[in-house]
Amino acid sequence: MVLVPENLQNPSLSARLERLYELPLSDIQGLCESYATRIHHIFLKEQVGFKLILNDGMAPGGTSSLLAQHNGSSRYLLGSPPIFYSGFDAFSEVQTPREYAEAKTGEIVEFCQRAGVDESLVMAGLEGFASGERAGQLMAYSKSGDRMEVENLNLNLPSDSEDREKIQALGSIAVFEQILTLLDKNDEREDVRFLVEAKILKGLNAGLWEKLEPRLRELNLRVSLGESFTAGYVAKLMTSHKGASEILHRSTIWYDKRFKAHFGVEEELLTDENIVKPQTMAKASRGVLEAFKDLSSLAIGTSGYANFWQREKSDHFSVGLSRKQEDGFVSTQTAYVEVTSSIGGPKASLEKTWWRNN
Repeated sequence: MVLVPENLQNPSLSARLERLYELPLSDIQGLCESYATRIHHIFLKEQVGFKLILNDGMAPGGTSSLLAQHNGSSRYLLGSPPIFYSGFDAFSEVQTPREYAEAKTGEIVEFCQRAGVDESLVMAGLEGFASGERAGQLMAYSKSGDRMEVENLNLNLPSDSEDREKIQALGSIAVFEQILTLLDKNDEREDVRFLVEAKILKGLNAGLWEKLEPRLRELNLRVSLGESFTAGYVAKLMTSHKGASEILHRSTIWYDKRFKAHFGVEEELLTDENIVKPQTMAKASRGVLEAFKDLSSLAIGTSGYANFWQREKSDHFSVGLSRKQEDGFVSTQTAYVEVTSSIGGPKASLEKTWWRNN
């Protein structure tokens, strides 16, 4: 069973941008700044030997202003040619995206020649619509020499999408992606994409909790937590909402295995190999429920290993959930999740177990 949402399995740029649109504008702008920082480093520190000129037709100054915030940007950033702000609507109907990008970069070259600029250029631009019926139709491109990268995007945004600043910021991300692709900076691109995916998943977590909270109230469940892998993140997520004290009873972080032992986990389950296994979290969650049974009716435990994929290994973690039943029995469910790194982003597989005990 796939755990990660389908459009994050092998996420296209369109899929990532659509997910990002659901986040607050400040988060999207923060990611734009992260992209700009990486590209500034490439041009300034690595001395790639190119000057950069930008043509942000849909969002004039959107990308260039982000780069200009960095000291030394004038060493590589030329600026922008005169922008025909409404030109995309006319030309996009009669030209393919590549033909249009070729025409625009040709205009940039001519402008630079007239201005006396003869350095090697990286040209990049953005065209599209930030509002109206065609909001989310974007085209980002980059070119240097004979090589060109073009991404034609038709984002599936809500029908009432009128947040121009968000869509313009997403366009800036698309331009930065094209520049990194053009320069073959795959490592830099993957690093910043990791930040993108982290932001997306953070937003998904918040959305899931907003759906789960009313259900816990409906069932009149009081929750106690024992967190290792998540290190208190679940508790933080719960308490970020008003009225959390009506649901959350106790919270403990058991990063140290001795804390898990305090809740009844046997020594043989606390080895490096076994501590992440489902049976360990089953024992731990039942131990939490037993320890706080005066008020808690649901206990959740987590344990896992993170960032293993960076060492060509799989991240993996387990979750245990124990609940008191009306008949006096305790039902326990566990989930074991393994996350592997692959082209296009992380994937996750989910295994479940379930049993009852008294």
